[in-house]
Amino acid sequence: ALRQPAWSPDGSALVFERFDAFDEPGTLMRLDLGRAASVADAEPVPGTAGAGYTLPTFDADGRLHVVQQHWAPDADAPPASSAGVVIDPDAGGVVARRAYPEGVTSHAHDARGGFLLITLADGTVVWQRPDGDREVLGTGFAAAAW
Repeated sequence: ALRQPAWSPDGSALVFERFDAFDEPGTLMRLDLGRAASVADAEPVPGTAGAGYTLPTFDADGRLHVVQQHWAPDADAPPASSAGVVIDPDAGGVVARRAYPEGVTSHAHDARGGFLLITLADGTVVWQRPDGDREVLGTGFAAAAW
């Protein structure tokens, strides 16, 4: 199955999560739109197989931002905690990592890539500034987008 597509800032690539079973970590796949004839031509983003990365989104500089979920023992519970991970989409290396003490269910960057909207597992939406400070924007949401 495929989910969570994200367009690169220049529109040349699409990154999405591919997984074979809902209870297994997926692999982030990159589809080069200049060469690909179909989704079957997508190639794994290096270093992402089985890492549990999800919710891909690009910033304005072309870096790939993902969430790595850390699940609670109860499979029906929301994520217990998460990490925001920045990946070089070409080389696959982790550029930065930030731990979140709560689960994250969605995230999105503004057009400049400097600010981040994060929806927490409890439905709280926070605005995270580049310096890492957060401001609560609201509660009771399932997801947030710019």
